[in-house]
Parts: sequence; structure tokens; C-alpha cells
Amino acid sequence: MGVPFRIGLKDAAILALTRGRYTRGLLAHVLRLAPSVAAVGAGAAVGIGFVRHLPGILPLLGGPAADGIRNLASVLAARNGTPLEPVFAGVLVLWTLQAVLAGTLAVGFLAALLLLVLPLSAGSSDWYRLNRSGLDAPFRTLFSFFRAGRYGIAVRTFALQTLRIAPCFLPAAVVAVAASMFVALRYATEPAWLQGAPVLPVDSFAGLALPVLLAILAVAAGLIPVWIRNYAFRPIPWILAALPGLAPREVVRLSERMTRGRRLDLFLLDLSFAGWAVSSLLVCGTGFLFLAPYYEAVQAEAHARLAEEAEAEGFLVRRARSSRTDPEASRTGSP
Repeated sequence: MGVPFRIGLKDAAILALTRGRYTRGLLAHVLRLAPSVAAVGAGAAVGIGFVRHLPGILPLLGGPAADGIRNLASVLAARNGTPLEPVFAGVLVLWTLQAVLAGTLAVGFLAALLLLVLPLSAGSSDWYRLNRSGLDAPFRTLFSFFRAGRYGIAVRTFALQTLRIAPCFLPAAVVAVAASMFVALRYATEPAWLQGAPVLPVDSFAGLALPVLLAILAVAAGLIPVWIRNYAFRPIPWILAALPGLAPREVVRLSERMTRGRRLDLFLLDLSFAGWAVSSLLVCGTGFLFLAPYYEAVQAEAHARLAEEAEAEGFLVRRARSSRTDPEASRTGSP
């Protein structure tokens, strides 16, 4: 079958970056990363503030809900003679508050991802694609998917990708429900929940945050199927950049076809950066910032090879509308 997929990718990436373009690649990655960091930071600030002020929030928000739940629990207790009120009322109120917070943060983060982060990601892929071809890509290429016409296609494509991945979120959803119930059981089963507004048995931030942190880690583990499934859609930003004439559904289908039989190779390519990742962690994570241009350049080479294989197999048959002005887009299209 010829040369193994990963052979030569890193050497070609180093060659592309030694043309004096490493600094531009670093700036491109910083710009691409900034909205993600801002979204995560805003979500973390809201979550930390919620946990820190939860003892004060519960009487305000949980009191009215607890009254209704307490009445329902009293009816159930009267029927079977079991004192359900502390567990039923407390757990359900605290679990509901967690669900509202998690849902709000998830919707906000998804909106930022679809509307800002992923179009920037496609622009960054476009920059690295042009860079590997030897073209002097202008820095404004990073914003190329915010132009009229391209932005809508990019957002619809990434939304379709999210829908394709959605079933893989089921394990994470199940884990999230279990984890939030664990937090609720940890704090909402005290008899104090029967006395007026709900209260918490702990008053320290550390005591509140530890079970929440464990719940977040559990949910992150539940996202592993999403991460695996996402390898099928890795080429989407590169396809959007190289073949802007394709419709969103065509882009998604082409991505799945291009990665068929190569997803393990893409995973092993990522795994080959494990040593660099550990080294980056040793300097408080700042090393990832400087590793990113090299990683993205390697990804550009990998996706160029995927495009070559797709063209050789005969299913890459659409030509980019911009082929007259973009030699790289013309080269990845069929004659």
C-alpha cells in the first residue's frame, strides 16, 4: 500500500515552519485559542460563583421549589408511612439547581463554539494549508470564514457535525445525571432541609467544590466516545478551506469518507505527541502554546495526505470555486 501514512509528516511540517512562519503560526493559534479560553473562563467563573454562594442561593431559589416538593413528599409519606421528606425534597431541589446551571453553561459554550471558535478554527486551517504549499498566506486568512457566504456554510457544517456526534453524548449524559445525583446526595440528605428553606451541611468552599470537581471529571470521562467519534470529522475545517463550493452535507460526508480506514492512524499521530504534552505540562501548561504551531503544521500535512488518497481513490470529485486563485485548492480537486 505504499508509504505508511505517518511517515514524513513531521519532517514536512518542520520544513513548512522553518520558512520564517513559526511566529505567524503561533499568533494564529493564540487568536484561535482566545475565544475558547474566554468561554471556558466565563463558564468556570459562573460555576465557581454558583458553588461559592450556594448556601445563600439555596434559600432564595430552592425555598419555593422545596415547599412544593416537600408537600408532594408529605403526601407520599402519608400513603406509605415512610419519612421521605429529607431525601426526596433536598436531593430533588439541589439536583434541579445543578441541572439548570449545567444546561445554561452547556448552551452558552456550544453557542460560542459554533458561532466563533469553529469558524476561527477553519480560518486557521486555511492559513496552515496555504503555508504548507509555500504561499505567503496573509494573516487576514484567519478571518476568512467570517465573510458573507462562507460564515453561514461553516456554521451549518459544524452544526451538522455536532448532530452527527450527538448520540455519542449519551454516556456523558448518563454520567452527568449520576454525578449530579451524587453531589445532591452528599449535601441534601440532612434533616435541616425540613426546616424552612434548604441549607447545606457544610460551609467551606473546599467542602463544596470537591464533589463538584469529581463530578466534572466523571463527565469528562463520559465524553471519551465523543472524542473517538470526532476523528471522523477531523478534515472538516480543511475541506471547508480547500473546497468552499461544497454544501455542508457534502463536507460532512466527504470527511467521513476521507477518514475511513485512517482514524486509527490519526489517533496514533496524536499519540506521538504524548511526550511533548507531558513536557508542556511540566512548565504549567504554557508549553502547549509553543507546541501548537508544530502540531497544527503536522495536521496540515496529514490532511493533505488524506486529500491525495481521496483523489487517488476517485471520490474527491468536486473542484473549489476559488480554484483559479487558489492553486492548493485546485490541486486537491479533480481535473
